Amino acid sequence: MTRCAVIEMPAPPSANNLFKNVRGGRVPTPAYDAWKQAAVWKVKAQRHEPIHGPVTILVEHGKRAGRVDTDNLFKAPLDLLVKLGLIEDDNANIVAELTGRPNVPGLTGCRVTITQKETP
Repeated sequence: MTRCAVIEMPAPPSANNLFKNVRGGRVPTPAYDAWKQAAVWKVKAQRHEPIHGPVTILVEHGKRAGRVDTDNLFKAPLDLLVKLGLIEDDNANIVAELTGRPNVPGLTGCRVTITQKETP
């Protein structure tokens, strides 16, 4: 049986705004830290079970102000799914297919649909 989870979370910052350079390396920005804290609580409240093995993922975002590179909208949600153990990893061995839809009418925030791939 194929498992599926639809996860709602706040709109994440663009990947360009997740980290800042400091002496000795890179650290999360205050905006990224605040988003992670809010997103963890919102996702945990939905009580989704982990989905193991290869998955397909659809990441949808509501309307965002200004120009945003679509590929920059994947990093934060995927990293959060891994951190919370909802998927095993975000590498190509686990995420078999990744699709994005920016500017979805009526959507506020971010919606991630994880579907377990059927194994032969």
